Amino acid sequence: MNVPLPAGTGDRVYEYVFESIVEPVLADYDPDILLISAGQDPGTVDPLGRNVVTKDGFEDLGRWARELAEACADGNLALIQERGYQLSHLGYATLGVLEGVLDVETGIDDPMAWMNEDYASARRSVDETADFYSEYWPALE
Repeated sequence: MNVPLPAGTGDRVYEYVFESIVEPVLADYDPDILLISAGQDPGTVDPLGRNVVTKDGFEDLGRWARELAEACADGNLALIQERGYQLSHLGYATLGVLEGVLDVETGIDDPMAWMNEDYASARRSVDETADFYSEYWPALE
């Protein structure tokens, strides 16, 4: 399932994607294992992703992955590390994912967490995606 998100999407919309699409579909699907392709290209100032997900947002993504694996896949979780293309932020984003998955806090702050997200445009895109997939996943209705 692909959820297209416009440039400027940040932490709040990724949370909305998890709540409105990922959680209901995974609960309905009931997987044996959750495999996560952990790419950090939606990170702040990444030239390809063009999104504004902060270290805290990546930590939330990691935590949600852990919680979903516990709830839907008997705790079976594997992360496949991909990449990001903004080397200055990549370490913070990756650290955030690991903090969330491992349920640890390092106290390291994200020095690039200063850009506002385009919440309205991104939320419209998520709602359109959920509407499209509701034909195949009734949990999205």
